[in-house]
Order: sequence, then structure tokens, then C-alpha cells
Amino acid sequence: MTDRGGDGKVNPSKKFMEMQDSEIEVEEGRPYERDIETIFGRKIALGLIALNWKFKETALKIIYKQAEKYLIKDTDSSMSLNDFIKACTIAIDLTSKEKVIKVLNLSLQLLNLMITSAKLE
Repeated sequence: MTDRGGDGKVNPSKKFMEMQDSEIEVEEGRPYERDIETIFGRKIALGLIALNWKFKETALKIIYKQAEKYLIKDTDSSMSLNDFIKACTIAIDLTSKEKVIKVLNLSLQLLNLMITSAKLE
């Protein structure tokens, strides 16, 4: 199994999801958010509180892609809309103060996606 796409580049999302939880370094004693774990999984929850900004970026990209599918496209899901929005809001809260512009931009894009979604009217 390879983690390269058709263009030969490494897929960071796939590589991130294949990592062991112990490889994601977080601030000592900082708990991850259970609401995020419930909706997106433990690895995403850990990625959002990681010390390495690249993990935060990758976790946000994965959340954003899922949010696009759930909020824009007519996708049937067993997920509760309220729980999904709560998890996304927590993700935005955890990353909106980030000093790395890539992470901040993704956080704002996720916020924009949520507030412009027809499902939330």
C-alpha cells in the first residue's frame, strides 16, 4: 500500500491517519476534546491540540472535507447535526488563535462554510 497519489506526492491526510496516537505530541496534561473524538475520531482530536502546527492543519483539512460533504451536499448521515456543529465549533475555537496563517485560514474557512450552509438556516 502506498501513500502517494497519482502525481507522486505524499498524501498528508492519509499519512496522518496512519500514524500512531503516541506520535502526535501534545502539551503535557492537556486533554483532547471528547466531542471532537465522538464525531471525527481520536486522532483528529489529538491533531487539533498538537504542538506541531502541521498536525493541526491536517486535522482541520480532514474536518473541512467532512463538513463540505455533510453541510453542502445532500448526504444522509446518522450523525446529529447539533453534535456535528458543536464539534466543528470546538475545532474552530481550538485553532482560531493559531499564529500559523495556514491553520488560521483553514479555521476561518470552516467557520465560513458553517455560517453559509443552507442546512443551518
